[in-house]
Amino acid sequence: MILFFLIPVNMIFGLLPPKSLLTKFHFSMYSKLSQAIQTGNLQLYEEVLANYERVLINRNLYLTVISLKILVQRSLLKSILSVFGGAQIPFRVIHVGLNLQNQHLSDEELCSLLSLLKYKGYLKGYVAYPQRVLVVSKNLPFPPVASLFK
Repeated sequence: MILFFLIPVNMIFGLLPPKSLLTKFHFSMYSKLSQAIQTGNLQLYEEVLANYERVLINRNLYLTVISLKILVQRSLLKSILSVFGGAQIPFRVIHVGLNLQNQHLSDEELCSLLSLLKYKGYLKGYVAYPQRVLVVSKNLPFPPVASLFK
């Protein structure tokens, strides 16, 4: 079925499928992935990857689904920003949010992740590494993913 391949590709472009479509075709895997992307739930993402690894490998979709992790991380960072408020987020605050999702990163790894988000256009701002702070744009720090591919 072509939908099985189109859905994860659309997810990469920020186009999450409607729940009605996922329910109709019994795509519980994509339903969970969509939920993980929307909520920034890295544990759910890792669970889906572990539970459906064999299916994804057999259908040559494993690498595609792995590339969705950055969208989950982006959503988590977006949630952290909305809770913390302000345009400057100390690394320690981001670490707390990541630790709640069982993601333990060093400052260097966090800086690398934030730089990747910035490079790909998922985040507007910069990393002040000596101060261990992420400074985000006050206007639309997280542009819509779909707008990055137009």
